[in-house]
Amino acid sequence: MRIGIVTFHFSNNFGAALQAYALRRWLTEAGYCADLINYSPSHVEHGGDIRFSVSRRAILSNLKVIYLKQAHLRTQLFGNRRQRHLFERFRRENLGISGQKYTKLSELELIGDNYDLLICGSDQIWSPSVQYGLDPAYFLKFGKVPRRISYAASFGSADYETLTTCDIRKLLDGLDEISIREDSGVDLVRMISGVKGTKVVDPTALLPSYQHLIDSAESVDDEGHLFCYALRTDAGVREISQFVSSKLGLEVVAPRNPHSRWRAIGSTRHPGPNEWLALIARSSFVVTNSFHGTLFSLLLKKPFLVAAIPGKKVGLNDRMESLLKSVGLHERLVYDVNKGAISGLLEIPIDWESAFEKLSRQIGHSERFLIRQIELAATPKSIA
Repeated sequence: MRIGIVTFHFSNNFGAALQAYALRRWLTEAGYCADLINYSPSHVEHGGDIRFSVSRRAILSNLKVIYLKQAHLRTQLFGNRRQRHLFERFRRENLGISGQKYTKLSELELIGDNYDLLICGSDQIWSPSVQYGLDPAYFLKFGKVPRRISYAASFGSADYETLTTCDIRKLLDGLDEISIREDSGVDLVRMISGVKGTKVVDPTALLPSYQHLIDSAESVDDEGHLFCYALRTDAGVREISQFVSSKLGLEVVAPRNPHSRWRAIGSTRHPGPNEWLALIARSSFVVTNSFHGTLFSLLLKKPFLVAAIPGKKVGLNDRMESLLKSVGLHERLVYDVNKGAISGLLEIPIDWESAFEKLSRQIGHSERFLIRQIELAATPKSIA
């Protein structure tokens, strides 16, 4: 049994790197040969190609391409070199990636037949980009494979109208089984294709421990701090962190995300995935607006508050809402910086036993889903 995974393994993003690691590790520990297929299209982070057209759609696409290209160049020229090294080392030592890098769907045809099961992995792989739309590679449109499934795929903040414009129904029809990470994603799949998708946990929740990664972190001397992790915007996160810091008397330590464009919140660190985990593990409190920041606060049993993302990207809150509702901690998601309400939340201890009891049931359900899909891939269709 050989399993191929297609996901955002290449991004210098803590959650993206760790979800790729977790799914592959769970599969290999279960006794299967699992590869992260080294598909790294330029449009995801480097912008892609300029369109030679004067249509409104092409102009918007080109503006996005230019923005991503200059952001990537700025990071390469002025970003923290040690942080880039830590991400590269994590991919080299923990993701098992080797051999050729593929940048186009057509190139994947050369290797698709090598697998018994293909999985399009977690993260926002089904979120259409302005300049490219939906990538068929993240719906496994290549090779002659016995079985194709999604595991904990996410649409990000995409809505029904946007997805149908991208003709997503045909892409979904090629999958033998669909599993999604958020409640909103389950609803979208049903509306678009009429299929009842399965809700499963993010792969990072499948692993019982991350101590081996935390222990191998480089030079993390912080202890007992407030860990502040903002993604996409600092709105809300900054204000809540500063207020909680003053109430609890904690130093604010914030990891610098390679993609952030706002002034520092507290004392800045430049971690790789291992060090990012260690900063959470050694903290006394977490404030974040990130899905994986929220999930790892839960997994590492750290008191936390989640700042809801405002404005046009409000749809991204679905990820945190779905997770927190499922473990009975929805009140930890803060929509307004109301100091009185936040003070009240700080006085309420988190019922970790109840939260983990609920999470454990979801993990068991998700593991059974994966095991069943592997069994079906190993069974000839004439028998199945």
